[in-house]
Amino acid sequence: MKKAIVALAFLSSVVSFLVVGGGGAALVAIANSGEQATGALLGFCGTIALACVLVLIFASEARFREPTWRAGAIAAAIIGAMPSAGIAAAAFRFAGLPIGSAMPTVDWSVFLAGILFTLGSVSILVLGYLRSQTPMQPAEEDDDETEEADVIRMQQLRNAQERLRSALEDAAALEEDDGIRVRRV
Repeated sequence: MKKAIVALAFLSSVVSFLVVGGGGAALVAIANSGEQATGALLGFCGTIALACVLVLIFASEARFREPTWRAGAIAAAIIGAMPSAGIAAAAFRFAGLPIGSAMPTVDWSVFLAGILFTLGSVSILVLGYLRSQTPMQPAEEDDDETEEADVIRMQQLRNAQERLRSALEDAAALEEDDGIRVRRV
């Protein structure tokens, strides 16, 4: 199920990037439109949304164990889902509910595209939720490594205590002779 969510989120974000970024590129390319800044902003926002979804998909789960990354997963999901949700809303607004429409092929196609983009934006949000719910403690296979590291640390502490104890005993064996420390054998 998680693979289907990831695949749908990835496809939806890539197609949304192509639609939003393509629209932005078209506005930038038309010299007389006067909307070059809007086109650049569309392209920039599409790129940011795609990057957010790619971070959700490709970042390791260990990264999301930190509280900052958990909050970032929610923010990235919201930002990443915006273009897909906007395209879905535009498709539903254009097609409405196409029962008894004059052009059923066009209206039903746009309506189905709206459903697909809605599913894509929901899958992006679900992916962000799943990433934010990553457990704080390490996974089971990490526990063995942690236990080994704890044993090594305990051995190091014991060795340090023994060295400190022997150094203190050596310091107690010193005597002062006219202000000079002397060890008598």
